[in-house]
Amino acid sequence: MKYFRMNLNYENELYGRSFKKKFNDVFDYMLFWCQEEQSTLITENEFSDDYLNYIQNYTDFKCLYSKSHQLTENWWGKLKDYDVERKLNSKVFLNQCLRKNNLLDEKSAIVGSIKELKEMIQNNNNNTWILKKPTGFSGIGNFILTNNEKIPKIEEYPIILEEYHKRIIDFGSSFKIENNKIHFKSINSNLYTQAGQLKGSVIFPNENHYNEIYQSFSLDKNNFIEKQLRILKEYAEQGAEGDIQVDSYLYIKDGIVKIRPLVEVNYRKTFSHIFNCFKKFIPQQSIGLFLICGKNELIHYKSFEQQRESLSEFLYTAGHGVLPLSPISRLFECYLLVSTENSMQDLLAKFVETRLIKEKQTSFRKKMNESLKWFGKIM
Repeated sequence: MKYFRMNLNYENELYGRSFKKKFNDVFDYMLFWCQEEQSTLITENEFSDDYLNYIQNYTDFKCLYSKSHQLTENWWGKLKDYDVERKLNSKVFLNQCLRKNNLLDEKSAIVGSIKELKEMIQNNNNNTWILKKPTGFSGIGNFILTNNEKIPKIEEYPIILEEYHKRIIDFGSSFKIENNKIHFKSINSNLYTQAGQLKGSVIFPNENHYNEIYQSFSLDKNNFIEKQLRILKEYAEQGAEGDIQVDSYLYIKDGIVKIRPLVEVNYRKTFSHIFNCFKKFIPQQSIGLFLICGKNELIHYKSFEQQRESLSEFLYTAGHGVLPLSPISRLFECYLLVSTENSMQDLLAKFVETRLIKEKQTSFRKKMNESLKWFGKIM
């Protein structure tokens, strides 16, 4: 048996930054849903019997957990070869690889000082920029900046400067590198805020849906996957082994839909790996909507049983409905909504009215409408 801790603070540990240890366990329960063999979760959290029995109705393995074990492994990121992992998870390395392969956007740059940053912004007629920390993750610490705004205080250089794009659909392409060979695993449509913070995913049961998206925007899928593989070859040559993900997105510029095939490369597991674990709950003619909701958005219940009862009229059954995934009162709670494309809007509306506090319903609907409108029939 293996013993795993869900080390979501991977980047902070990798780069020696201070962090709140509890964040490692915010999504620890996902290991129960994603087990590929019988494992034990190492966590500081406790779980109710009601919640654990509920999960085992849907999985093939027991939900085992403990506070410690001497054979504990990291699940999210390895933390074994620090030099290689630091290099390959840095946005500076990606920027260098893109430049070497003539794939770098012309307004993207590694900026070494506040003076250089000011000069680059003043010398370009672009209206909006995005600033990224080279070792940041999940959009944390990103800044969206217009030419007229004061540059925020940046504690450490270099930083990555990029032209800001109005994203319409985000993709996460998962690969596995084994003995220098790159294997494509899957692709997901992820839901992000404009600053790059993850809010969930639209999950299709097979790859045909993605082909339809590319064709509807007259995009060449093979062309952008070839570019991703070209860059991943650089990562393999530098020692990458195991899970790795490439983020990309569609955006609109001058009225034309374009694709940015390489936004970030994450040399670790990602939420796309988690999203893939739930494809088995989605029938072929349906879609899934994975939602990550903040605790401050949700109605509070005293027990997991009470929460399920509130959703009783449309709980997941026979390939349709809402599947609660997380214990109650976590910093974030996750839900999987499964429906046909034509009825997803109704199911989403019921979920919002039932689970979200009234003060948050309007803003939540607005965010979801903005994220989902490019998926056609869903909205």
